[in-house]
Amino acid sequence: MTPRPSVQQQAVIDYGLRPLRVTAGAGTGKTFTLVRRMAALMVRHGVLPEQILGVTFTNKAAAELAGRIRSAPELSSTPAMGPEHAIDVFTYHGFAAHLLGTYGALVGMDRGTRIITPAAGRQILHRCVLATPFRIVDATHVPTVVRKLVDLAGELSDNLLRPEDILASDPVDEAGARRAELARALVMFEKEKRGLGVRDFGDLTRLAVALVQNPDHRGIVDRVRSQYRCVLLDEYQDTNPAQRELFSTLFGAGRAVTAVGDLDQTIYEWRGASPANFGYFPTSFREADGSESRTLRLSVNRRSGRRILDLANRVRARITGSDPADDLEALEGKPPGSVQVSWLGDAREEAEEIARELRRLHESGMEWSEMAVLFRRNANIELVRQALEEHDIPLQVTDLGGLLKVPEVVELHAWLRLLDDPADSPALARILIGAGYRLGLGDLAPLARWVASRNRNSDGLRFILVEALEQLDSLDLLPDIRGRLERFRDIYRSLLVEAQGAGPSELARSVLARTGGWQDIEAMPTPSNISARLNVHRFLDFTEHWQPLEGSFSLKAFLGHLEMVRDHPDDGLDTVRLAGEEAVTLSTVHQAKGLEWQAVFLPALYETNFPARPRVYADPSRLDACVPAHLRIDPEFRANLDAALDPRTRRDWLRRRHYDQEWRLAYVAVTRAEQHLYLSGAHWYGSPEPLKRPSQPGDLIETARRLEHVTIGRWIPEPPPRPGSLRFPIPEAGPDPVLGTTWERALHEIGSDPDWAASRACRLGVEDLYDQAVEEFQEVLLSLTDPAGGDPEPEPTVISVTGLVTYADCPKRYYWSEVDRLPRRPGPAARRGLELHRRIELHNRGMVPFDDLEPQLYDHTLEEDTERADGSRTGWSAFLESPYADRIPVLVEAPFELRMSESVRIRGRIDAVYGDDEGGWEIVDFKSGRRSGRASSQVQLQAYALAARESGLGAPAPESLKVSFVYLGDGLDVVSQEADSLWMERAGQRVTELVEGIRSEQFQTTPSDACRSCDFLTFCKAGQAHLAARQQER
Repeated sequence: MTPRPSVQQQAVIDYGLRPLRVTAGAGTGKTFTLVRRMAALMVRHGVLPEQILGVTFTNKAAAELAGRIRSAPELSSTPAMGPEHAIDVFTYHGFAAHLLGTYGALVGMDRGTRIITPAAGRQILHRCVLATPFRIVDATHVPTVVRKLVDLAGELSDNLLRPEDILASDPVDEAGARRAELARALVMFEKEKRGLGVRDFGDLTRLAVALVQNPDHRGIVDRVRSQYRCVLLDEYQDTNPAQRELFSTLFGAGRAVTAVGDLDQTIYEWRGASPANFGYFPTSFREADGSESRTLRLSVNRRSGRRILDLANRVRARITGSDPADDLEALEGKPPGSVQVSWLGDAREEAEEIARELRRLHESGMEWSEMAVLFRRNANIELVRQALEEHDIPLQVTDLGGLLKVPEVVELHAWLRLLDDPADSPALARILIGAGYRLGLGDLAPLARWVASRNRNSDGLRFILVEALEQLDSLDLLPDIRGRLERFRDIYRSLLVEAQGAGPSELARSVLARTGGWQDIEAMPTPSNISARLNVHRFLDFTEHWQPLEGSFSLKAFLGHLEMVRDHPDDGLDTVRLAGEEAVTLSTVHQAKGLEWQAVFLPALYETNFPARPRVYADPSRLDACVPAHLRIDPEFRANLDAALDPRTRRDWLRRRHYDQEWRLAYVAVTRAEQHLYLSGAHWYGSPEPLKRPSQPGDLIETARRLEHVTIGRWIPEPPPRPGSLRFPIPEAGPDPVLGTTWERALHEIGSDPDWAASRACRLGVEDLYDQAVEEFQEVLLSLTDPAGGDPEPEPTVISVTGLVTYADCPKRYYWSEVDRLPRRPGPAARRGLELHRRIELHNRGMVPFDDLEPQLYDHTLEEDTERADGSRTGWSAFLESPYADRIPVLVEAPFELRMSESVRIRGRIDAVYGDDEGGWEIVDFKSGRRSGRASSQVQLQAYALAARESGLGAPAPESLKVSFVYLGDGLDVVSQEADSLWMERAGQRVTELVEGIRSEQFQTTPSDACRSCDFLTFCKAGQAHLAARQQER
């Protein structure tokens, strides 16, 4: 039965051939209304199907919209709806591509140009980063630079700019200088794309706007306008400024454009969506007489119960500028629904509670496919997925990152990796210890020993684990183990042959067929087999839709693309395609937009997670990956991010925008539920181990808890003790074919009966092999040396240079930092010091291993925590202007270990050592702060000098030695000291004195003005008293 339109819907349907903005709240029957409006225009105004242009965001939505218009009851007897008449429905990027397919040559885009995905674009950018000589940009971690380039390229396209627009003017600050370097890399990116004959989505809109805004192409605009009498812009709130320019240029000035959207559902700002577009519609698409176009509203929600909508309205009230008049109203006669909140002890307990509630709903008659668990972050999915599997609940994971953690997909992925690279031993091990072969690492040890022995005796030729499979006859293996390895080897050989001419999709299906993967899945108990089948099909669907960037459909290119997408799951945020089978959906909120379920669960609603705390503010005056305010299209950005404004004013505006975005996302999450909404959180989260401190309930769950008709589930107000782990226990393995039981139970049997293993070997007829294994193990035990008599020699005490300086400043602070360690929070000044050291190191010698980039990498003292009163950072520019920027150091970040005695070592890392023409050295430690005058800081240079004199730092000891602090926090300030024999003697005495104090555990409190920056001041009575006394003196 076709529902009757409401009064609000009928007003939209009856509106004539004029521009119209429709504010359609969540669940208000937007698509139903639009279809009826299109049908009314066709029936009443003679609009032909081919004169209708529909534009939306996903291919799925575009196909659905076209189909629903065609099947509208009003048009069932209309001759114009015959098969020869087509309604043009595109995605926003698809419409731009359609224009360029016809007229692209006019703006330099050939007809044969291919459109690449964001992941393919990242692959090209990765190559560009490796080929770009960065001087200022920190290129230590290539993926980080790629991410910056993606962000900057996106903002440039959204504002109809090119990299050359950034380079057109000289940078005025450090952020601008870094931005210019990134822009040069993007120039190379553009050249690479042209060479490959490809374009990305950002190029499409920019080139289409260039086409239609060129006065010489006015005839093209007229032809497009005459082709379409009626235009529908769906989800208009998620368009970017460039898309607004495209459609307002083509269809402004009185054209019958209907834009439908909901500002409260603008959740893609981070990828270019502009909420301002919806606000600008009345002036961007004016009436024919020049007046502003009208707005009609849809506010009657047909999806959710009243109690769910009460929460949705409370959530939208947190969005800046929200109008209570637009609050959602429940459909009359709709059941009220339910909202339940729970706050559990830890994330694992929360996941199990969700699983139990899902099963309870299913047992009450709800289908699995009518339930979903939606997450703010991908990181929270895995624990819930494990809980659902533990409770035998069928599930489907919607994002690729989550899929690559599902066991069946992990094994398939491992096969593809091994077929691409036989040296990928982790992939080989993953297959052999998996469900197909059930080998243990001990079973693979003979293979590993064979490889190790060959590599010891080879002349540079390296053997790999898979080669040992060709030597099975010569290895000492149990018959059953040899049989399983031979079975794997035969399958691997045949798949290697197939891999030579097969694409990734065909090869993945061959792996499943050859290994019996489909049979294994079907043999699983229900519902595990349903979950496995759905997830494997989703992975296969991904392989089938993949297109190579260049060349053939090679396995190596596919795996590279897979890694790129896995690292950036947000590259493909189209609404998920759900399978028709019965399974609970696990999805992020972003991917769930446009979908609905009877019951929705929102977990992990703890403070800083949802709503999420901002990680960084996109201020172009500080961030290099942002387009400067004066180059942007939207006036609000130009006004609120003007570099002339106070930094705090810009930050406050960005902070409001961030939290508005978070509350919009919460609004979308809440309105996915039809009848049941469950919100939950817990005290303890963290992976692989719990966080150090318990979490607090976030604003979203607290808002729900204050509802009048909310159901309070389990609510644990006080945090339980910190759990040791939040992982689910590894399930007990199945019976071992040799032992006849599980390994765990076999160990218990041997514990109670020492002859159990020998008896078992006798029954299996492998006594000789068993006796040989026992004898070999006994020989290993007998070869172990006895421990020396008496007490073992104590381990040497290792003291870091940072710790030594801390002890010199305040022994109690050293105690709390190094002995009885208390939590510390690195301040922003310390982080800036780390950044400066990294950049100087990169300047001196190039890239350093990313794995080493930790705060502990560089020796740190209290002087790193000082900064200028105005908060400005001049360290890098001061370094570039110093003579050290032009000198080539002898050593860079030189590690050392200074032996003070047999039982004491001092370890540190010297920033740089510069040589002179006379064989002397200058040891330099760069400081990001200003000179403080603390005597304790001299200990750092004393330790460095002693290390240079005694060990030579791995090089011949210098003829002469000078030590210097180079302060960069307020311009350049160099404090140097000649390390002559008298100075060295005093240095040795001072360092020895401090070491003895640490060894004798003299940890007295030594208050000073340094207490102001001490992490432990809040519970140090002596420090508080000292600062109070100094305050009174003033």
